[in-house]
This record gives sequence, C-alpha cells and structure tokens, in this order.
Amino acid sequence: MKLFRRHVYSFNTRWHFRAAPEAVYELLSDPVSYPRWWKGIRLQVQELAPGQSNGIGQRVSFRIRGRLPYELSWQLCCVDAARPCQIVTEASGDLSGTGIWSFEPLNAGTQVSFDWKVVAEKPLLKYGSFFFRPLFIANHDWVMACCERGLRQELEAAGERKANG
Repeated sequence: MKLFRRHVYSFNTRWHFRAAPEAVYELLSDPVSYPRWWKGIRLQVQELAPGQSNGIGQRVSFRIRGRLPYELSWQLCCVDAARPCQIVTEASGDLSGTGIWSFEPLNAGTQVSFDWKVVAEKPLLKYGSFFFRPLFIANHDWVMACCERGLRQELEAAGERKANG
C-alpha cells in the first residue's frame, strides 16, 4: 500500500487578462524577464541554456522567496511549446515536477491557466509538509498573486505603449 505523500503539491491557477494570447505568451515564455515585472517577492533568474527559437530546451535557474522565511532553488526546462497556446516545463531541484501554461482567447482577452504539479524536495518542505502544508500553500498563492498583479501591469503598460505608437 502506497502512503499519501504530503509533500506532493498540485496547484491550478486561473487568470483572465484583457490582452491577446500572443502578448501574454510573450511575457510568460521569457522567464529571464520575470524579475523586471514580478514584484513583491525576492526572485533571481539566470538562463543556463537558451534553447531553440521556439523556446524548447531553454533552461533557467530560479531562486525565489515569498513571505515565509525560506528560499527555493530549482531549474526549469521548457520541454514543449506551441505559440501562443501552451508552454510545458519540467522542474528539478527544491521542486521537481511539471508546469503547464495554457492560453485561450476569451471575452476579448486571454484566459491563462497554470497547472503546477510538483514534489517538494527541499527538506523543510518535504518533512515539514505534514504540519505546515496550509502555510506553504498560502505562500504559493501569495507569490502567484504577485505574479498576476505584475503581469497585469506589464500588459497594460505594453498596451498603452502600443496605443501611443
């Protein structure tokens, strides 16, 4: 009998933006640019390999800290991409697993879905999940809310620049 592993997390994030799928895809397919617009958290991103012109094979390292007093480090590799519909990534390090960004036109904008299924490999998360799981989930939700806010502001600013020629 396999025991339930509390350090396995499945997050499903949904957002709607008043921007074309291509515009949203462009920002989220460029993780090196995340620190420029993803404010409110401590985030460092370094490109390790550029990948192909479609992004497949791009490898980046992340160091991130949200509200809680711990930092996570992991590498992310783009394993599939279909512009402007989907980006599939694999993570390894303090978090290992798969992330899938999906972009669908909806109501004169874009419905964004992020499905993040990871195993917490960092000892604090792995062994502390039994007691602190709700805090870890709340921290993730807060980090993603910062992402949404920054992405929304970046898309609005890009729309204004485009409108002003």
